[in-house]
Amino acid sequence: MRIPRASSRYRAPSARRFCIGGPWLPSRASGRSCVEPGPQGRAEDEVSQACRGRSGTAGFTLIEMLVTLAIMGIATALALGGMGSISAGRRMAFTSDVIAAEIDRLRVEAMRTGRRGRLVFEPGAERFLSSRPGAGAISTHGAQVTMETRPGGKVDPGEIWLLPDGSSTGGRIVLAAQGGGVVLSVSALTGLVRRGDLP
Repeated sequence: MRIPRASSRYRAPSARRFCIGGPWLPSRASGRSCVEPGPQGRAEDEVSQACRGRSGTAGFTLIEMLVTLAIMGIATALALGGMGSISAGRRMAFTSDVIAAEIDRLRVEAMRTGRRGRLVFEPGAERFLSSRPGAGAISTHGAQVTMETRPGGKVDPGEIWLLPDGSSTGGRIVLAAQGGGVVLSVSALTGLVRRGDLP
């Protein structure tokens, strides 16, 4: 019994062929010469396929990023819509702090110089004016202002005087805006300012 001998030839797995046509590489059938790709050609083909796969993944990631940015833009727009009242409240609080500080300065200036100081509200210009030298106008920043002076006083409506003895003509300054209000009460006896929230 004869045992078939294993073939000593090794046949490499079939690979894609590259056919090159031209008169310098004749072929009996079609005039073209087909060449087996070497290891370098197969490696380049694998790299090309891998790059094509990665490009698809990168495109999908870009789409995800664009969708995320769109969602963030919508959320930001909705958040800004509800910040109007918060900004108005902060501006009102800042204005009340500036007015109270200016009244304190006028009181100190009147006691130091022996001359009375005056704070006046101009409704048309929406601002407060101080008689203190170098003091700038105080804008109301859109807040609604109401000046309440003591009845029977000698001052005009919308004015508060600070006197050299530390007292004042007294009164209240009410600032109202969307989201609340602030009341500044000026003591007639001491000229000091007390701040409170509008009920």
